[in-house]
Amino acid sequence: MSEVKITIEGEGLSLTKYTSLQKAGQIISFLGMEQQQVSEQQVHNVSPALLVSSRQPKDFISDSGAKTYPQKIVALGKYFKDELGRETFSSQELRNLFKKIGDEPRNFSRDFKEALERQYVNCVDQSNDQYELTDKGDEEFQEGFSHKATKRSNSKKVSASKGVREEVKNLQILGSMDELPDYHDLSAKADKILWLLHYADTNNIKGLTPAEVDFLSTELRDRVKTNDFAAHNTRNIKKSFVTKTSEGFLIQKKGLDHLKNGS
Repeated sequence: MSEVKITIEGEGLSLTKYTSLQKAGQIISFLGMEQQQVSEQQVHNVSPALLVSSRQPKDFISDSGAKTYPQKIVALGKYFKDELGRETFSSQELRNLFKKIGDEPRNFSRDFKEALERQYVNCVDQSNDQYELTDKGDEEFQEGFSHKATKRSNSKKVSASKGVREEVKNLQILGSMDELPDYHDLSAKADKILWLLHYADTNNIKGLTPAEVDFLSTELRDRVKTNDFAAHNTRNIKKSFVTKTSEGFLIQKKGLDHLKNGS
């Protein structure tokens, strides 16, 4: 559905609005009635959204307190839904809207994938690139994102206070990797440790300390606590899934085969 811009000016009125083609047609029809007296009842029947100043995409972002791009994707999803009256939108439309407001992500694909992973948005028609804002995404928007960010910040501060290298802190971690189950699909903490060790290894970090495993798992909104690491990792050591290095624990081929095969 195309988005159009309409401008209405007159005595005591100046209105510019981005809206759907359907709504634009309704407004034009409403204003185009010749010599017709509009009763009070007719005015009440006009949607208030057509008579007040519109909210722009940037308004949805700033009003919600969205800071990260996955959060901003939620805010723009609300813009499509509440301002344009659309239940679905395409990833390309989101990308174009970011460009339009001068806030284009450096890696849109990664950020959009994270929004999907966090269940902020959901694919309704992959062949036509159509997505919708989920109830979870709507709830996050309504509650605001500031308190969520604070909780994550506090959690990271606890796990990252000691023993976490800068290269580990700077990792952009997602919960999926090729040829492996998604991180959040793993039920055993021991397997989650293996998954994180392999993720680090694929990013040229040869070994993780318990504190670094704690840090990365917290980044994924999960947590393998430093104090519990030894207990969870005992199986991995006994089965030679990992080895201890000067930089921490490093996944071995047997551990990677275990993750791939699930046994």
